[in-house]
Amino acid sequence: MVRLPLAAETDVRAATTAPASRLRPQVRDGARIVVVEDNEDSRELICELLAGEGYNCHTAATGPAGLALVNELRPDIVILDLGLPEVDGFEVARRIRRDPRHDGACLIALTGYGQSSDRAAAKEAGFDEHLVKPVQPEQLLRLLSDLKQPRGASPTGSIAASTGAAAAAVTATARPT
Repeated sequence: MVRLPLAAETDVRAATTAPASRLRPQVRDGARIVVVEDNEDSRELICELLAGEGYNCHTAATGPAGLALVNELRPDIVILDLGLPEVDGFEVARRIRRDPRHDGACLIALTGYGQSSDRAAAKEAGFDEHLVKPVQPEQLLRLLSDLKQPRGASPTGSIAASTGAAAAAVTATARPT
C-alpha cells in the first residue's frame, strides 16, 4: 500500500493561478540553451550532446558569466549547476526570474544536490525542473522532448525526480557541484 499526502489547499490555488509560462515552459525545435556548469568536462559533454540533438547550445563556467550569457542570448532553456563558484545557481535562478526578458525561459537544475530540502530551495528559486547528477543522457533528452509537447500534454511535472547512478552518465563526478 502506498500513501501519498494531499497538497494543502493554498498550494493547489497557487499552482492553478500561476502564469502559464511558470506552470509548464514549452520549448521549440532548435531551442537556444545555456549550460552553466563549473566542471569543464561535464559542461562540454552536455553541450555536445544537446548540439547533436539540434539544440543551439552555449556554455559558461561561473554564475556571473552564465548570467551575462543569459542576458545576452535570452535562451529558451538554462541548465544550471547549483554549486557554482562566485554566485551559486540558486541566486542565478532568482536573478533570471526577476528579469521580465526571461519570463518564458525554462530553468533546469542539474546538480549533485538531491535532498528534498535542495529540491524545495530550487523550486523556491524559480527552477522548473531538478535533475540529480549523474544524469542519464536519455533522461535529459526525454525531459527536453517532453517540454516540446503542447501545454497540457503529458508533462514531466515540476521539479522532476532523477534516478541517478548509472553507468552511462553525462557526468561521473562524485562530488556535489
